Formats: sequence, structure tokens, C-alpha cells
Amino acid sequence: MHIYNDLLHWRSRRDTLGAHRSITEGTNMLIIWGLRVIYRMLGRGVFFCRRCGGDREYRHRAGRRWITIFFIPLIPLMQTGEHVQCLTCKTRYVTEVLKLPTTVEMEAALVAGMRAMVAVILRAGDPASPLARRRAIDAVIGAGDPDYDETWLAADLDESAESARPRIAALGSQLQVEAREWCLAEAIRIAMADGPLTGAERAAAEHLANTLGMTQAQAIGVIALTEQNVLSLPLAGGRPPCTPRSRGAARPPSPLRWERRQKRAAPTLWLRLRPRGGRGRQHSDRAILSY
Repeated sequence: MHIYNDLLHWRSRRDTLGAHRSITEGTNMLIIWGLRVIYRMLGRGVFFCRRCGGDREYRHRAGRRWITIFFIPLIPLMQTGEHVQCLTCKTRYVTEVLKLPTTVEMEAALVAGMRAMVAVILRAGDPASPLARRRAIDAVIGAGDPDYDETWLAADLDESAESARPRIAALGSQLQVEAREWCLAEAIRIAMADGPLTGAERAAAEHLANTLGMTQAQAIGVIALTEQNVLSLPLAGGRPPCTPRSRGAARPPSPLRWERRQKRAAPTLWLRLRPRGGRGRQHSDRAILSY
């Protein structure tokens, strides 16, 4: 009796397995797979967006490619690198864009650098000269600090010369060549507010040019052109000296025509440098500077 029951049990089980096998063999299974890049956040902050043209918020992300099965990432693959994305225009940049200063940082660096340059050039000359101090204050105010006055100037003059060097170097690293030349010319005009350049003031101007990242040729050209322009200012604003007009003599030019003539004849300095390379090369570098 027990043997009969066992045979019935195995028979029914065999029939069930055969039914399952026939159903499985006749079914097609659909698998959905693909590739997907998943990002993870590394940081957020403010940077200068070139497309927006101003300071914008960004997010710093790193990505990795994954194999997905039924839209679920399961198998990690290679990394896709890091990028910086503007949250306003959604433009993606390489991470080197974070090294560029923002607008706020550039404004602060301009004011700090100009204050340091003013202190250096005043110490080289006469720090008590009223004309030079007034010109120095105007230069800092023009750089973006409207609250700068005699009190702040006295505080800057009391600081050591070594403390000014990092601020001037930081300013030069953020400026183009033309802007560096303008800053140096402004310092020279401060030194010449009470008279021609002295030997100490000329040496201080060359030191400022070196700290700003300018070459020696650029420094010599800017100093020479600025001196020429400052010394010619008394004639540019009025009528040139002339003798009293007699009958039949030509009328002297009007102040307006004289000013236009001075503007057209802007002083230009050509600097011929040593040829680069061997003796057989005949070309040379030239630099044209005009202010």
C-alpha cells in the first residue's frame, strides 16, 4: 500500500514538472539594459561665468558611467571626469575656470593693489607733498574706494614695504598687459605731481613694474612716455606761446585747434630690442607704446 502511494506521488510530480518545462520553453524574456552617467556633487560656490558675463553660482560635479538593467545602475564603468556647471545658463566648464577671479575679487584686488602701489611710490619721494598725496588719494578713489582719505593714506604709509609686494603681485596676475601699463603710469603721475622724477622714484617705478609682471622694456617705455605726457600737459590745455600779432601776420591757432592737433600727434615710442636667436637671424622685436 505504501509503495502504491509513493508511485502515485512521483507520477503526479513528474507530470507537474513536465507542464512547467513546456511553459518555460515557450516564453520569451525581455531584458532592458543601457548606459548612463551618474554625477555626484563635489561642491558649490560662486564663479565668473563667461557666457552670463558676471558672477554666478555653480556646482562642481564628478561623473561615472554605469551599465543599467531595467534603468537601475548595477555595474560601474569608467569615470567621465569633473566639470563645473553654471546654475543660471547650465553651461559646463572645465575645473580650471575656478582659478579665475570673480568680479568682487577683482575689485578688491584692484583697490588693495593700488593702495600698495601708492604707498611705495610716495615713500620713494616726498610723502609729505600735498600735491602728491592729493593725486594718490584720487587714484585710489578712481580704483573703486570712495572712502579713501588722508587717514587711510597715513595708515598705508606706516606699513612695511614687504607687506605691499603680495598685493601688487596679486593685482598684476589678474590684469592684462595694457592694464598693468596703466597702473604703472598712474604711479608715475603721482610721483611727478610735485616735480620731475628723482632717481629713487625711478627705481621705485621699475620695482613696481617688475612686481606687476612687466618686462624691463615695457617699464622703460611706460616711464618715458608718461614723463613726456606729463611735461607736455601745460601746453595741451591752452594757446601755445607766440609773439604779438602784427598787421598782415597769420592768426595764431585757436585753443580748440591746438588741442585737436595735440591729440592727433600722440607721442609714440619705438623700442628696438636685441634679436632673438643666433647671429644669422635678422629680425628683432618691436614694441609700440602710446598713452
